[in-house]
Amino acid sequence: MEDFIANINEERKEDISMPLKYSAKHNVVYYDSELDLDYDELMKLTTPADIDSITKDEAIADADILFQLLRASYGAYKYFGDDRVFNNVKTGIEEELRLQDTWKTEEFLDILLEKLSFLEDTHFSLNGQRTYYNEIYLYADNEKREFHKDSYGYYTEIDNKKWYLEKENEALLKPTIGESGELVYGIFALSSEDESKELPSNITITRGKKSLHHDLTWKIASAGEPLGTEDNVYHYDEIDGIPVASIRSLFTSDAENEDILRFIRDADKMRDKEAAILDLRKNAGGFQMINELWLYRFTDQIVLPKVEMLTRVNNLPKGGEYDRSIVDNLQKYEYQLDFYNEYTKARQELNNDIINAEYTNYYTIIRYNPRFLDRDNILFVLVDKDTYSAAEMFLFQLKTVENVVFVGTNSNGCLISDITITPYYLPNSRIKVTFGNELFVTNSMENYDAIGMMPDIYIDGEDALDAVFRCIKYYDLLEN
Repeated sequence: MEDFIANINEERKEDISMPLKYSAKHNVVYYDSELDLDYDELMKLTTPADIDSITKDEAIADADILFQLLRASYGAYKYFGDDRVFNNVKTGIEEELRLQDTWKTEEFLDILLEKLSFLEDTHFSLNGQRTYYNEIYLYADNEKREFHKDSYGYYTEIDNKKWYLEKENEALLKPTIGESGELVYGIFALSSEDESKELPSNITITRGKKSLHHDLTWKIASAGEPLGTEDNVYHYDEIDGIPVASIRSLFTSDAENEDILRFIRDADKMRDKEAAILDLRKNAGGFQMINELWLYRFTDQIVLPKVEMLTRVNNLPKGGEYDRSIVDNLQKYEYQLDFYNEYTKARQELNNDIINAEYTNYYTIIRYNPRFLDRDNILFVLVDKDTYSAAEMFLFQLKTVENVVFVGTNSNGCLISDITITPYYLPNSRIKVTFGNELFVTNSMENYDAIGMMPDIYIDGEDALDAVFRCIKYYDLLEN
């Protein structure tokens, strides 16, 4: 276990020590954020209504407004192709809309969803429906076979005898936690549901000249339910001396704010434990500031992700769905958290090598270049396919902290852009349009959306939390 965690630390140290290969500035566009609308028409964009059908001309006008909105403020506009791509898509939509004189709103919506499916951005939605649904899941061997490694290769034991996995099957092996709590290897693969039938149907194990073929039965891996969060977004417990903080949301609405404050304060209870568990399963995201406050309390340091964030500036109106309490509650933290002033001072004292900002009339770019934070204690972080958005940014932040181990499945993949607090409504169909004006640039510029971030330890089944308990006890991680 010690070597396993040391390897994770070395890989992450190397990653954050390297300069970003790509700059957010490569995705800057200098387009006017003004729309071709008068004041009343602009305000109509913020007003919902139920519309059954619209004329051909109204649908074409709505499509034009949609593409004006994207050009004026969508954070990933250039990332997904800029005017060349978007104008071609718009032309295709208009050609299809001219095929009939009247369109049901649902029909119009289906056309938009299909034509915009190239936007691999899981925050982007129309009437609450994603344009991009190519979800990639972690599939697991239903038999949960356990493999070990020695100088000859990877083996499993049958009747106390070693049988070695064929080299061609070794790519399927990932670190997992066995029944005893020992780190072993299990069989896992990434696939969409449509392509899962192409996964290998069997493996071959050998002993000398003998060979056995084992059929594989695949299932989508699940990491189970977070502890004690059926009725609240946050729950804290200590089980056999191991602290467990389970948090399902990072929002600050009035309904959630007290739970969020307790979550931040409870970091004190975990910081000095030899091993602790942070459960981010089923976490729908929210605000990065919550992550930062918890991490500051947990580490006494400002913990930042190795990313650049591009924000496009616009003057578009905010509508009735804007929840002012979310921002109001964030602002109240100055009085509700006794360390808040200390935190803000520490953030302000970060030099330009760590955090650098560039402001223009068209965009803002924030560049984070964090240092790797040394810590002796181990933090296990539980992750599943329902770990979204700001919860995934939490993972990026935690990657800059020593001795952090991600356990579970791949996360959701909802991070290339953000989501606006205020949606817009196309003026004729009133189709609800939701997207963000930010773009997140990582070291590889890889788009994590729908794929997500990979765990360090892969887990299949409802026992992810129990598996970590077994692992902590097996390796005596609570011993000094």
